[in-house]
Amino acid sequence: MRQVYHLASKLPKQVSEGTAFRLLPDAQEVRAAIEVQKKTSKNANVDKFIGVPVLQAEGLTIRAGDTRYLPLFLSKKDLDKAVTRAYGSTLAGPLIEVGSLENVIRMMELNTDPNSSWSEIIFVPSGSTLMSTLMNNK
Repeated sequence: MRQVYHLASKLPKQVSEGTAFRLLPDAQEVRAAIEVQKKTSKNANVDKFIGVPVLQAEGLTIRAGDTRYLPLFLSKKDLDKAVTRAYGSTLAGPLIEVGSLENVIRMMELNTDPNSSWSEIIFVPSGSTLMSTLMNNK
């Protein structure tokens, strides 16, 4: 994701205008998102997911000085590692929520208030050391 952003931001404006990107989710992450939805949804018959899944653990935030970050993970495995690190290996961990990257980006674009919780979101790419770095700097 970071590489796509850097590539797109370096393109000359006339080249990038009208360019559309389609993000394809990893099939394993889609399966993980469906499993999370089955556990948390009243509709246990969830069998598909539309979009690129992002996952969040309720209450998992990172503070750096006066700034609070709400991490959204692109990998269930990375979310599980962060939850274990933050909460330990308790049986009753936090509620895990799943949404789509496309909807989150849309809401971030619509909510331009700098005091909105949408401005606190950080995306944690799959395999990233971002969470370890932030948690070590608390």
